Amino acid sequence: MKKSIFISLLLAFSLTGCGASQTIHQFEQNPQKVCVAVHKDVREGVLKTIKSQFEAHNIQVTTLAANYNLSHGRYSPLLLSDKTNNCDAIVFYTANWNWDLALYMSFANIWATDKTMTHRLADAKYIGGKGFNFGKFINADEKIRELVDKVLVSGLKSGT
Repeated sequence: MKKSIFISLLLAFSLTGCGASQTIHQFEQNPQKVCVAVHKDVREGVLKTIKSQFEAHNIQVTTLAANYNLSHGRYSPLLLSDKTNNCDAIVFYTANWNWDLALYMSFANIWATDKTMTHRLADAKYIGGKGFNFGKFINADEKIRELVDKVLVSGLKSGT
């Protein structure tokens, strides 16, 4: 009897974990043209999804070469192009994957600055669940689409 109670409690605690969270700060006004700073260390599908979702909102997208330097847990992107004059916003992004029974996106951050990179215009951050929380196994493509939708003033329904 005691053994079955112990196993039941152990199972209950193992299935709980920290839930996912996200924070969103919208643009005050949607940009007409964004320049996306390519992050080479992030899966290529993330860039493709970001571009297609902005384009779904009739926002022109141009990509720019960039280096993302990680220091003290934060990325400091450096643009390798000065072709930002036609951009209403510069979009940066990062995403991390972890392994736990399967590969899952544990973190994503998309943020936009003005073309001088001095003022943050919008950002969306997703932090996946931890522990034995099966809710962390989300569709990464759908989550990136949702984050882009939510930073825009009137987002499209992304089916999530």
